[in-house]
Amino acid sequence: MDRMERYTLAFAVTVTVLRLSSTPGAALAYLALAAFSLLGTRQALQALALLWLQAMLSPGLAPEVPSALRYVVLFPASASIILRSGLALKPLPAATLLMGLFLVMHSLVFSTMPEVSLLKAGVWTLVTFAILSGWSNLPPEAADRLSLQILAGLALILLVSLPLVASPLGYLRNGTGFQGILKHPQYFGPMVAILGVWSLTRYLSGQGRPWLNALLGPLCMTAIVLSESRTAGLAFLLGLALGLGVLPFYRRTPLKRLAPAITAWTTWVPVVAALALAVVFLPNIVDATEHFLTKSGRSSADNLLEAYDSSRGALIDRMLHNIRLHFPFGIGFGVASDPSDLIVIRDPFFGLPVSSSVEKGVIYLAIIEETGLMGVLLAIGWIVLLIRKSADGGLVVFSVTVMALLLNLGEAVLFSPGGFGLLPLLLYGWTHATGVNAGTSR
Repeated sequence: MDRMERYTLAFAVTVTVLRLSSTPGAALAYLALAAFSLLGTRQALQALALLWLQAMLSPGLAPEVPSALRYVVLFPASASIILRSGLALKPLPAATLLMGLFLVMHSLVFSTMPEVSLLKAGVWTLVTFAILSGWSNLPPEAADRLSLQILAGLALILLVSLPLVASPLGYLRNGTGFQGILKHPQYFGPMVAILGVWSLTRYLSGQGRPWLNALLGPLCMTAIVLSESRTAGLAFLLGLALGLGVLPFYRRTPLKRLAPAITAWTTWVPVVAALALAVVFLPNIVDATEHFLTKSGRSSADNLLEAYDSSRGALIDRMLHNIRLHFPFGIGFGVASDPSDLIVIRDPFFGLPVSSSVEKGVIYLAIIEETGLMGVLLAIGWIVLLIRKSADGGLVVFSVTVMALLLNLGEAVLFSPGGFGLLPLLLYGWTHATGVNAGTSR
């Protein structure tokens, strides 16, 4: 760790302590992050990563703060990056601007709540474009170091959270789903799922410390089960499966080259041992699976499809109803399926909307409902560009990208830069830049 990294670590600890201390301390932490983001592109991206943590902390540990405070960091950090970026645009940042322009125009013409749609479209475009541009403009070595800092931060969140398994504070939201130091099990589960896929694919690719990556994988799987986040569990399994099953065909490269550790005895001995234990404790595993699918009995489901239908079925039905009524132009970006469900928080000075959360679950269906045919085509193009470029970066970045996108099957986070979605957006920036650098070096 060099001197600059030590200073950054000290700053991260300081703002986290401030965030935990009191409401005035939390406000000071946000202001400190905003000032830190002005120092450079790397610092701005680090500030956004720390902002994600600040916004996700459990109310049992940190005082509640106004949601508008996140803009104190989002806007200066994005501006700091964009002002330092060159005029040459990579395809994905350019596609982001095109998508953003469409969303703004669509909001003005078709949205049932234009001011809400404009707010969400503007913030997503600004933050996403800045993140993609920022990572692309970092030297490859600096980007790698920054990605490892984020990885270490996620691992630290998991490790600090584990002692709360024995405390009611770890289950504060609903009493059964483990949330660790974060504010919701549906944030903690996806976070550790990302960490698990990242760690296991690093192990299989021969990156980093093998023992540490191998240890984090089972810890993350256990944490997913404790969180009762079925979306995280599904995305974790599919992310690994698609990474190992699809990438070799796409790259026309043997799996052994992409994941050299997959044939090592150090990989298969623990796997065989785990399978043997699974046979011995099969009844316990069946009970644990049922416990996971039913969220400790709070929902009724015999399999994953029933679990999905019980949690997202009503939301999907409402979206399908709106699609039938409003296709091909949609109801408006970021607008609730039922307008009566939308709670808009406005700033006290100008009356502008600063927060309006909606729950839709499946973002890919929500895009059709909200933006119609043209929005779907642009979103598909954006996602395809991201996946293709991440595939050039290798197994780790491809698997992390696919897994983070799969989270949107149950948690609509793709267009949520002010909430949990800020973490996946930061990871998309890293995976896109890694793919670009890999393609340039070939």
